[in-house]
Amino acid sequence: MGLKASTAGIEIADNKRRSQGWTKYSSYLYNKANVGETTLKRFWRQEIISVENFQNICNEALGLDWKKLVDWENSTTKRDNITSLILKNYDLPPFGDVGCIENGNRFFNRKELLNNLFEEISFGRSISLVGESEIGKSSILYKICNLGKHRVLGSKKQNFIYLDLQLFPDDKFFYQTLCNKLNLKIDINDTSGFDLRRKLDGKSYILCLDEFEVFTEFSNYALRLLRGLAGADNAPLTLVTASRSSLSQLFPDSENKPSPIYNIFKEMEVKAFSKKDARDFLIHRLQGNKIKFTESQIKELLNKSKCHPARLQEEAASLYNYLAQNNEQ
Repeated sequence: MGLKASTAGIEIADNKRRSQGWTKYSSYLYNKANVGETTLKRFWRQEIISVENFQNICNEALGLDWKKLVDWENSTTKRDNITSLILKNYDLPPFGDVGCIENGNRFFNRKELLNNLFEEISFGRSISLVGESEIGKSSILYKICNLGKHRVLGSKKQNFIYLDLQLFPDDKFFYQTLCNKLNLKIDINDTSGFDLRRKLDGKSYILCLDEFEVFTEFSNYALRLLRGLAGADNAPLTLVTASRSSLSQLFPDSENKPSPIYNIFKEMEVKAFSKKDARDFLIHRLQGNKIKFTESQIKELLNKSKCHPARLQEEAASLYNYLAQNNEQ
């Protein structure tokens, strides 16, 4: 399903971008919308793009009501079918998200970190995301997979795979699942990994591995296999991992053997929101809502949560529900 802009809608969008001094293909626009440059070009050419990308370009980047820019007659998503999508993306409670945020319209900011990530990925460098529990690592990994095909243009690395390692009881099951995700038929009894390496020759994937601590419970074979597939120039895999502890702590060198993943990752810390981002997040989530937070309430939320995303959501949801109940009385 998708939407395309009407001629009148493009004129509205063009007038808005001119008034702001932006070019049609300004990096500000596609970064603000969290889309790729190609998607932005398709929008301006009045081609069909996904509903989410269309909404993000109009609402997030241009600050316009997306519904006023749609060519409903020539879109593959019709007006009668859009209600459920609107409910899914915009009529959810403003706060209270738990766990990995998969809905792109609920994901907030992290633009600098995402830009740095995609720059490293484009050069084939593996990344280790490290941060405390519920800081947003899983949501970032999921976002990478959603944005990846738009953000690594000019690279062969167009295939993104997300795996939550908590779902795997052992490394054999991980190996089977990985081969399935790669659409490769592999002899799972081949513990050397030779068959997998051979069939990956000339291919390129970004493998996003959540809860990487689970690998401490697997045999070293799984780690050494990943190193063999990701630890060299032009390797078939580029890894992006998420963990609460540094990989040097999880997989330290021993007296006789170096760590199987030594020196193949660049570590990036996932931090809490800045005060500005936390404030912007609260205001953004309450856009169009009859309930608003006062300045003193916002300051209290920032202090209580220390701008930690999950705790900020929890505190904001509690305040919002209190205000909503009082508003109904």
